[in-house]
Amino acid sequence: MHEPLTGQPKSLELRGHIGGLDVLRGAAILMVLLCHAYYYATPPGHWHGLAAFWVGITGLGHMGVHLFFVLSGFLITGILLDSAGNAHAARRFYLRRARRILPAYLVVLAVIYAVHLVDWHFVLASLLFAANMGHLVRIRLTEFGSLWSLSVEEQFYLFWPWVLWRCTPRTVRRTMTVCLILPPLLRFALTAAGQDSYTKAWVNADYLMYGAVIAYTARSGALHSGNIGRIARWLYGLSLGGLALSSVIWLAARTRVWALLLFVAVGRTPWILLFAAMTLSCLIAHQSGAGIRAGSFWHLPRRGLIFLGYISYGLYLSHMIVFDLYDRYVAGTRLGGYEHSFALLTLRAALCSTASILIAWLSRETLEAWFLRRNSARAHAIHAAPLPTALPLPPSE
Repeated sequence: MHEPLTGQPKSLELRGHIGGLDVLRGAAILMVLLCHAYYYATPPGHWHGLAAFWVGITGLGHMGVHLFFVLSGFLITGILLDSAGNAHAARRFYLRRARRILPAYLVVLAVIYAVHLVDWHFVLASLLFAANMGHLVRIRLTEFGSLWSLSVEEQFYLFWPWVLWRCTPRTVRRTMTVCLILPPLLRFALTAAGQDSYTKAWVNADYLMYGAVIAYTARSGALHSGNIGRIARWLYGLSLGGLALSSVIWLAARTRVWALLLFVAVGRTPWILLFAAMTLSCLIAHQSGAGIRAGSFWHLPRRGLIFLGYISYGLYLSHMIVFDLYDRYVAGTRLGGYEHSFALLTLRAALCSTASILIAWLSRETLEAWFLRRNSARAHAIHAAPLPTALPLPPSE
């Protein structure tokens, strides 16, 4: 892209569909799927050689949830900023969230209760989006662990829209700073006290906020075509250096308490910086219209990730049901001996992943699609003319 004749860098083009984000979303759900298929089924110490290495690598898949947080912070903050000043902004936003989140969510709650994966306490907590606050509502997070992150997001979006819509820019910037600094300190303190430092909204706010900062600075002009490439390179460098340092801290955490506390507090931050850099790379590609040629090596993997991104919400909700029911019905059979056979473990991963993908695709094409069409019609009725820099709500949000 050419710079203006005035020498001033151009603002970022945020209109239209940012295709690279679909790839990131697909990568995020694939990471989560592999983590639950392998790492959460059997620990890597149970295996030897390449099997142990593969299972250990899939353990990193839990970071897919945090990649979702960064993407959600970026996309939703962009929508909120674009709708600021609209008389119907709050109603439009929350109706849109409800129509996107609730249909598949309520079906999943009904199913997991009907097949006795959870009790009514868990259903009630989930209906209130409090599945991440088990000690307050007398539930065990392990009953159905996939729903804690949705609770984190919905709790965050109870207050964040009002900060953006009602506060001065100075207050917004201060709030963002607090949300970036305070959660690592809370994770350190809560871990030291033996409390949950993983699932609560206040210990995950910084992950959402990194994405929100990108959206805010892009629309305020602080992030523009003249500096986005340089910032992305710095973030990549910081993330790689941080990953090396966090690996050292993780090794030390096996024997030293202070290292464990430090790792819990900031050990995921290098990954978040990497996800932020990747988000910036998607914006850079969007500015230039760059894409991957149909005949290139990466075309098929990219298309696969885009498809997974398209169905990612339903896949996130449904895959644990499939894994849990599979384990229930093969228990005591030869297929249930995957703890002792990597081939059977891989068969379980393939069968359950395929079934989960099929269920998610059917959900996306029927139930979710019907409510998304109503979403579009409702948005048109409330605000007939499109917002000048509106960033469409992606399929998985």
